[in-house]
Amino acid sequence: MSDVAGDQLEAFINSSAHRGLGHSFRWLSAYTKAFFLGDFSGAALGTIVVMCKATGEEVLRVSSGTRDETADLLMCIEQDLAQLTLSDFLAEWNATTP
Repeated sequence: MSDVAGDQLEAFINSSAHRGLGHSFRWLSAYTKAFFLGDFSGAALGTIVVMCKATGEEVLRVSSGTRDETADLLMCIEQDLAQLTLSDFLAEWNATTP
């Protein structure tokens, strides 16, 4: 039985619009609210990035649109990470092998 992709990969919102400590705080705050409270009002910050947990290598980068689109896309990716095997996730999203 294969492990799910989420055992090896993680998804997060990445922004090219903001940098530095302030960006990190805004990203963490928005992501925490989105994840725990279902409040995606501050979650549209740029792109969704999926990285290998062990190496930090980026395997997928998907541009996001509005806040709602960003939230929907992140939820979809996270659901696939939780349900699909690594090879199935990479094939489904046409992602780079870590």
